[in-house]
Amino acid sequence: RIRVAMIDTMGGQNPATREQMTKAFADDAVLKEFDRVMSANGYSSRNVADDMAALLVLCWEIYTGGTANKLQIAGAHQQSRGIFLGTPALRTMTNAERQEMAERIAYQFVISDMVNQVALRSGDQAQQAQIRQSAAAVMRQRVDIDITRLRLTERGFSKKS
Repeated sequence: RIRVAMIDTMGGQNPATREQMTKAFADDAVLKEFDRVMSANGYSSRNVADDMAALLVLCWEIYTGGTANKLQIAGAHQQSRGIFLGTPALRTMTNAERQEMAERIAYQFVISDMVNQVALRSGDQAQQAQIRQSAAAVMRQRVDIDITRLRLTERGFSKKS
């Protein structure tokens, strides 16, 4: 269901784009890629807190043009787990709700990373600026977090001073 919704969103009314998205998303390719990335870094794509932390770190990297180190990534994951455990509405989500949230995050992560890599390879400064703003917008819209005001430390995210 999430895959179809993503194809609908990205493909719009353009049959050629829809066909491209359908092929690209076939056989759960996006979910498998996300699982590969998460596993390579010692995290689980099936843990919503890990997924959210990964998306936050990626959006921060895209926005800042920086690269998080292993300690910063670990801090963000620990912080995210604490937030999930400390927020009753998140902690009491059903398995189905968690799965849906995790899949949406996986698609957002893989698509954002892919678009950013393409823009970086192209060298198009205007496109890169647009992608940086999109990364910040994703976090504002998805979880009401303004990454433009955050720094990433070994303890996770904190407000810039």
